[in-house]
Amino acid sequence: MIGGILSNNSSGMCCGVVDNSYHTLLHLRFILADGSVFDTEVPDDYARFEHSRPELFAGLLALRRKVMEDASLVAEIREKYKIKNTVGYGINAFVDYKHPLDILAHLLIGAEGTLAFIAEAVLRTIPDKPLKSAALLFFDSPRSACDAVPALRDSGAEALGIHGPGGPAFDRASGDCSSIPAGIARRGVLFAL
Repeated sequence: MIGGILSNNSSGMCCGVVDNSYHTLLHLRFILADGSVFDTEVPDDYARFEHSRPELFAGLLALRRKVMEDASLVAEIREKYKIKNTVGYGINAFVDYKHPLDILAHLLIGAEGTLAFIAEAVLRTIPDKPLKSAALLFFDSPRSACDAVPALRDSGAEALGIHGPGGPAFDRASGDCSSIPAGIARRGVLFAL
């Protein structure tokens, strides 16, 4: 199950980009198509990767060099990965990591199993805070719900989700807004955690 979560960079609605699979990954053990096994927790695997897979090592290093030489591309990648992104290869690995083994390990997050099989992972867990609260807030309009987000975020809310007519919360109810009372269907709904 965890390999699948990592393979599509699942993160749920609460983590944004700070605590997603990519950013909480500490170590990864993976198996390449030829059966080679590498583990970022094993220091000797860094040199072994370079010596046993020299073409892959050199290719990843060349790609990183090419990315890092283009300041506008680096800026574009950094900007793109400030927002939630669970689609495809995490090319931000070329900006965030220097060693090809670390780059490849982080490219595997979101790669849907196309580059290697994830055999084991060690993740940094987020704290389970002793005090928690949740709120379901109704607003006069989706715009007024959006306007409330900065103040709620600044108050310490760690997860905010806005749903309105046609949004996921309403769609799950019945596929349209007809089953929702008219007064609610026209309002913005904000979930705060």
